[in-house]
Amino acid sequence: MDNLYPVIFLGISPQVKSVGMAPPVTPIDIFGLSKQSAHVIYPIPLSSFQWVFLINSALIGKDAVIHIEMRDKENKMVVSFEMEIIDLEPSTNADKNVPIVAKIDSPIGRKKEDAIQPTAVRKIIVSKDIPWLIQTFSINAALKAPGVYDIYYRFDKADIFIDRINFIYQKVASFTGDQIKAFESDPLASKMAVIEIGCKHCPSKLRAYTAFNRVPDKEKQGFIWQHDLQDQFVCSCGKTNETLIYIKESMHGLLGRDKLLFSGELSYESRYSYSETVQIMSGFNYLLEKSTREEDFQTFIHNNPILIAKYHAKKIYFKPDISGKFQADIIVLDTKNQLILIELESPATLLFKKDGHPTSQLNHAYGQIVDWMEEYDRSPEPLLSRLQLKKEDISCVKGAVIAGMRNKEKPEYYSRHMSKPAYPDIEFLTYDGLVESLAQIVRAINQKKGGTM
Repeated sequence: MDNLYPVIFLGISPQVKSVGMAPPVTPIDIFGLSKQSAHVIYPIPLSSFQWVFLINSALIGKDAVIHIEMRDKENKMVVSFEMEIIDLEPSTNADKNVPIVAKIDSPIGRKKEDAIQPTAVRKIIVSKDIPWLIQTFSINAALKAPGVYDIYYRFDKADIFIDRINFIYQKVASFTGDQIKAFESDPLASKMAVIEIGCKHCPSKLRAYTAFNRVPDKEKQGFIWQHDLQDQFVCSCGKTNETLIYIKESMHGLLGRDKLLFSGELSYESRYSYSETVQIMSGFNYLLEKSTREEDFQTFIHNNPILIAKYHAKKIYFKPDISGKFQADIIVLDTKNQLILIELESPATLLFKKDGHPTSQLNHAYGQIVDWMEEYDRSPEPLLSRLQLKKEDISCVKGAVIAGMRNKEKPEYYSRHMSKPAYPDIEFLTYDGLVESLAQIVRAINQKKGGTM
């Protein structure tokens, strides 16, 4: 460690946990520490992070005050920290190492004589036996725009550069049909997000929403469709001027990620309510009683992709050509970048012969998956081109067969087949097993929300 630098910036962390011990000896766990952070829209709340510094109190000395600033490319201060060093032996339990967060506006645009007022203040308890201390801050301020920001500390009337932090704008392209189907397969997905930006000095407000399709009822309530926003929001009193470019371009990204990281009022509407998922499962069970046509089940799953939630899809493709002569029923690209080729057979398919071995119908389904996988190994480019994927997007190729009904087979035959799969890279699932997999997911989600099922 370079003793010439009494203050070292370690980065920002979305989560810091500490053990309740007396300072300065306080063990902490720091998760996801980084010097860059990517977001789909701005402004973002800096209070979403803990700012982590390493302080050498032996070099600074007791009763000193350290002033730290984050500055933009024009050298304007965006936020600041202040640390007051207090000499105290580690056995003392009187004070706690707790930050005091000043709830004030972002310092941008302040008069020069007021510019050094800190956004966050912390008193640091030190001991001569522990020279290096980790200190964390929470800042109640907003960052209006992405960029590379410089970190300085002021000590003994000198401003010293110590590091940089990079806030990245991650522009989100319009969702494709296969991505939307993947969202629709996720029980936790959102179908709408709404935001509100206002001025603290006047009643002016802007309300916007995003969804996969326009919602006329929302617009009647005064919400503006994301893509219809102006580039700037200027309040009636002129004291609030916010860029809307990032929201206009990428607000739909909130439907899939980066939730809650927005400096303003933000809320979500879930794609599926508990009653809706139960209704879908009931409809599927009714179809199982009334139909044996494979096409009926392909249509139902296409219209209700939540039934294949177990595959954790990033993209879902229905009836894509594999080579011009092979056509899969469903292809899923999951969150592990596994390409899963799914073959649907009729729920009336007999699975096992009298001796307990797979029937010709079940072996035929496995054989189709094997043919598809071999075709991909020989020539992946045609399929990847049809799916608009690159070879590096795929970690591996696997298969899945959905056929028959477990409750119509002998349990010992089914158990033996599942325990000793003939094709390790091909998963087998029955239609009643498919319903049960969704029911398990829904039960887990409902329990987390405090419900019962």
